[in-house]
Amino acid sequence: MRRRGKNFLTFKKARRIVRKLKLQSFQEWLGWQRPLNIPSNPDVTYRHLGWKGYDDWLGKKPHRKRSGTCTRRRGNAKNFLPFTKARIYVRKLELRSTVEWYAWCRFERPLTIPSNPHKYYKQWRGYSDWIGAGRKYKIWENRCGLQKND
Repeated sequence: MRRRGKNFLTFKKARRIVRKLKLQSFQEWLGWQRPLNIPSNPDVTYRHLGWKGYDDWLGKKPHRKRSGTCTRRRGNAKNFLPFTKARIYVRKLELRSTVEWYAWCRFERPLTIPSNPHKYYKQWRGYSDWIGAGRKYKIWENRCGLQKND
């Protein structure tokens, strides 16, 4: 296979070599010194030639069932918890920012909680309300007798 002046092995041959290495993660794949005939970005090079994801490439069993190129099954709006229950669940996690919210969504979110709640709930008031980040400061502010100067 030829791509931009490089001669790569066929998908099946390259995958066979990579699987023999028994790399355990994508990070190990990135750290491996590849020969020139195996692409550094096989997901692009072999996209239409049998590519099924890095778990398949490395010979690992996927952790979860996968749907298309997503790393998770998509939740169904019918299966999501009602807004109030979902918000209570999320607030118990004590996430401090939207960065933490998205990290939690990516790896730990149950399918009963939407990763993009603003699209599913009419009661949506923003992420600080959703994760409860603003509440902690307001509770502390009230306990200390502090008020914001407007």
